[in-house]
Formats: sequence, C-alpha cells, structure tokens
Amino acid sequence: MTFVALVLAAVIVQAARRRPSPPPKGARAARLYRDPPPLFVLTWLFVLPPWLLAFAGLWRGDVDVARVAVLVGGLVVALPWPWARLFAIPLGWPRAAAALAHLAAHTWRADRDGGAALAAVLAARNSGDAHDVARARARVEQLDRLGGAGVVAAALLADHDGDVGLSARTLEAVACFDRRVVPPAARRVAVELRAQHLLARGDWSALRKLAPEGSRFAVFAARCAARLDPAGRAAPTDEWTLRLRWLLTPRRRRTRALLTRALARPAAPASAAPPTPAEPLSAPTLQRAVALQVWSTKAARVLTPDHLTELGHAWAEALDSLEQQRRTAGLGVGVPVGAGPIAGGADGFADGVVVALAELAALLDLSRFSLVDQPAVLVRAIERERTARLDALEIAVAALALRLEQADSGDLPPSLELREWLGLRALYDGVARMGADGRALAWQTAKSTICEAAVRLWNVRGEHRLAHAMNRWLLSESLAVGDERSRETHEFNVRCGS
Repeated sequence: MTFVALVLAAVIVQAARRRPSPPPKGARAARLYRDPPPLFVLTWLFVLPPWLLAFAGLWRGDVDVARVAVLVGGLVVALPWPWARLFAIPLGWPRAAAALAHLAAHTWRADRDGGAALAAVLAARNSGDAHDVARARARVEQLDRLGGAGVVAAALLADHDGDVGLSARTLEAVACFDRRVVPPAARRVAVELRAQHLLARGDWSALRKLAPEGSRFAVFAARCAARLDPAGRAAPTDEWTLRLRWLLTPRRRRTRALLTRALARPAAPASAAPPTPAEPLSAPTLQRAVALQVWSTKAARVLTPDHLTELGHAWAEALDSLEQQRRTAGLGVGVPVGAGPIAGGADGFADGVVVALAELAALLDLSRFSLVDQPAVLVRAIERERTARLDALEIAVAALALRLEQADSGDLPPSLELREWLGLRALYDGVARMGADGRALAWQTAKSTICEAAVRLWNVRGEHRLAHAMNRWLLSESLAVGDERSRETHEFNVRCGS
C-alpha cells in the first residue's frame, strides 16, 4: 500500500504542475475561461488502486477475465484521448471517439463538448459513411458554446464538403479566439488541415513558415516545402533527415508521394513564373495587348499588381490606337479571333476589356494599389469590381441587421453564427483588397452591424467565446483603418473577456 500511495501522490503532483495559469479576474472572464473540475485527478484516484491490484495479480500469474477487464478498462478511462487517436478515430467509430473525447477532460479542458464533436468529425471522415458525417455535423451544430475545437470541427466539415475556401476562412478564425479556449489538440488538427490546403495549392513558401503546433505531419510538410520551394531562400533538408522525418510522421502511406516528390527535386530550381509573352514591344498595340491578356489568364496564380498595370497600359494604348483608326477610316473595329472574353463589335469592345481586366483584378490583393496615374481602362475595371463587391457586402450587412431586429426568432446556433460572420468577413476582405481605400469603405459599411451582433451574442445569448473573437477582430480592423473612436469601444469590449 505504501507503493500505491507514493504512485498516487506522484500522479497528483504531476497533474497539479500541468494545470493552466489562473484565469483573469472578473466574473465574465471566469465564465469565459473556466476549466471543468479536475476530473483527471479524480479519475486516477478511483481508477489507480484497483488497476494496480489487477496488474499485481496478473504479474503473479493469476489471469482471469475480471483482472483483464479492470486493467484495460482502467487504461481507457484514465487515458481516453490516446485510445481515441489510436483506435476509434482511425477505425471510423464516431460515437466511440466522441465518448472517449468527452472523458478526456485534461485534454480538452473547458471545451469538452467541442472536443467530442471534433473527434466525431475526424472519425466520420475516416468511416466514409454519409450517416456518420450527418450525425457528426448535427453534433457540431448543436454545440451550445463554441470554442476552438468546435471551430476546427466546422473547418473539417467544410473541407469534407469540398468548400476549401470556407474551410480556410474557418481556420483563420481560430486565430481570433483566445488561446485559452483553443486546446493544443485542436490547434494540432488545425495546423495539419492548413498544411493539407497549402500542399494542394502548392504554396511552398507559406508552408515553410507554418507553425507546427506540435504536429509531426506539419514539420515533415515544412521540410518537404523547403526542398520544393522554387525561391530556394531556405537551406533544403538533406535526404536522410527528410527520410527520418517521414518515418516519424503518422499516416506514412499517404505522405509517401510527397516524400518521393521532395527527394526527386531537380538540381536547378524551377522558375517562379511562366515565361513572359514572346510578343516584342514593337509589335502592333492590339496584338501585344491580346498576347499579354492571354498570358495573364494562364499565369493567374503568379500574377502581380505590376503585371496588371502593364496589361492596363497595353490595353490603353491599343484602345487609343483603335480609336484613331476608327476616326480616320470611319469604320468599325474587328476583334481578332482568340481574344477570349473580349468579344463584340466596336461599341462593346472597351466594355469587354474592362470586364476582362476586372476578372484578373479580382484575383489580386490590391489593398496597397494606388489608382493614381493608372490608365483609365484599368481604373474602370477596378472600380467595377469594387462596386460589385461593395454591393454584395451591403446586402449581407442589411440581411444581418434585419435578423438582429427580429430578436429571439432570428437567433442561429453558434456554428451558423460563426459561418455567417465568416461570410461577412470574406465579403469584407474582398472589398478591402480593391484599392488603397477599399478597407476604409468596407469598415464603414460593416462595423456597426457586426459590433451589434457581437454585443447580442455576449449580453443576450451568453455566447462569450465567439463574441470575444468577433470583438478581437473588430479591434484589429479599427487599428488597421485608424478609427480611434471605434478602437476605444472595441478595446473595452475585448478587456471584458481578457
């Protein structure tokens, strides 16, 4: 019994050392960050003595079903999350994974319901059963309080549905939540999903900079990206170190193709962009503009604002030349075959150019792009795209304001509130990317309604975590646009939950 007491004391001391830092003072902050009772310690208090007795009996050779059941059951109850990761999730058992995750109070702390939902989603993705996915989705939508684990579960569901954009935006929203409500296990799953997105897109530079958050898969993917990055700014990992990282990475069958690709890296790095069009500067203006348009469409992934400016000047020269020819000859303008989206007669030719440039501008981040000294056709294209995005943002903001006016009948589950906020953020970012003053326009359009939604979530519905994340985002945006009055308001709101 002395040995049992010593082991029990060691477990209690270790659990006490691993307790998180005390939450901030204040009743609201305590509700936001409070942890559940120390179930981990209580579980060991009740499980360890019979478990040690059963183990001692088996050690002496007294093997029976009761002792084996106590031994295995004690391990499952005392260490539920490792069992979920090693067995329930890979085998595709959503209910068992959710039950084990809900027992893992020491792993998920204040977000046990979110951890159970995340485990169910992970297992449902592995099972391949549509009914399992539907049940996991219902579990996420029924969460009363949305923490980091629930947000990551929503991102996994969006990725499973094929909506990579929504999944990426949901993962970005995790950064707005306080780290105290985002368990390390949830951060690990989030960074692995983010790494998968970057791998699918081939964004090696961003993958190299990704913080691993304790994920061996993320570390391995970053080492592969260091070899595959065309820029070659970082020293690539040697072959044997990369093989060792692969051996330490889970799901080695799925990552073998990435390992093979990284090891087969060519001696000379590939060019970061496709070659420029072969048309010389002395070519006819229309021919050069069309060649640049075709090249820009094919090279949309590596297109930069400088390329867009060059294309705008080319089209401005071409339109000026065509206008002079029309005035001289008094004839219409024919459009060459193969001009893509630019089609029609002389009357609609300039409008077609504007539409084509607007489609390319929609792919770029023009938040620091000044419209001063830009060709008129490019300015029209950017303003056209920005107006369309601003109209979409105004419609979404008006719909949210109307729903807020409906009081209790307009409330949505926290997961759907998160999705609506992410949709507004996507429209907001779309306007902010269009011109140097785009962020200010988007801020003036959306700030009041989003703030009202966050206040209602906090004061009326008690959804403090999501409201706190929204307030943190509002504070960062008020600092970005330099709105001092709004900054003071949002600083106060953020302090309420900090």
